Amino acid sequence: MDPSTSKENLYLTTWNVYLKNSTYTKTMTDFVEEVASHVTTKTTKDGLRSSPVFRVLGVGSGKGKTDLRILAGIAKAFGATQTKKAALHSVVVEPSAEMIEEFKTSVSPLPQSLAGVADVSFEWHEMTLQKFSECFPQKESFDMIHFVASLFYMDAESALSCCHQKLASGGAMFCTIAPEESFFPKISRKLHAKIDLGSAKKIYTEVDLVNIARKNNWEYEELWKANYLCDITCCFDESSKDGSILLDFLTHQRDFRARADQAFYNEIMDFLGEESITDDTGRKLIEPEISAIVIYKEQ
Repeated sequence: MDPSTSKENLYLTTWNVYLKNSTYTKTMTDFVEEVASHVTTKTTKDGLRSSPVFRVLGVGSGKGKTDLRILAGIAKAFGATQTKKAALHSVVVEPSAEMIEEFKTSVSPLPQSLAGVADVSFEWHEMTLQKFSECFPQKESFDMIHFVASLFYMDAESALSCCHQKLASGGAMFCTIAPEESFFPKISRKLHAKIDLGSAKKIYTEVDLVNIARKNNWEYEELWKANYLCDITCCFDESSKDGSILLDFLTHQRDFRARADQAFYNEIMDFLGEESITDDTGRKLIEPEISAIVIYKEQ
């Protein structure tokens, strides 16, 4: 099997177990729709856009659930100021062929909740952001660019700099990000000194993005936070297959339970115990946080 395919399949397996055990999907999709509406309202209030079509670039869009809610948020913002449907063009950059196919299926036909408020066209690119930036015409630009839970698979500053260049005058890009003292940055710091985190070498936080924005003299805005729950009870059951898979997701490691040395395994399990709360039914829950940083391009 091709190593990259094997790695992708492993990620999808662990990700799907994480989704099954958490309220991530609803929280994130609600969150990005609100953020997209806020950013659209802020960037279009003076009506000085150069094109009648609002162009959106999604980086690491996955199966498209968040993209569709982002488009709905944009359409909602336009609906508050104009009577005709918004015209949106969504360019999707996603290296997973499987996820792109699922995305395409989900918009054939376009859900009525979105079709009723916007005329939407799509363009898919099965590639990384780096490859896309090398082959995409420099003259074309975007009114909005978004990174939803995808920034930690790339160097943040180079990715943001590349995309800042592709923003239209007065446009904006936003990144969903983990607050500095939330669950994933904390476990990442604990793991980092002991094991190779593979592609997820760095969990960027809002502090990192603010520092990048300041360094580049970009206008930026820190937005509100949202919390969701993940049930990690099965991680403490050594006979649970889902528990082992979920533990692999949380640690970015394959077969962490079987391969980690005992002392380090115990340290991580103690950490999970300390970070979790126990509800009335005995479930152990963690409560990761989501925030967003918006970077604006001057008119």
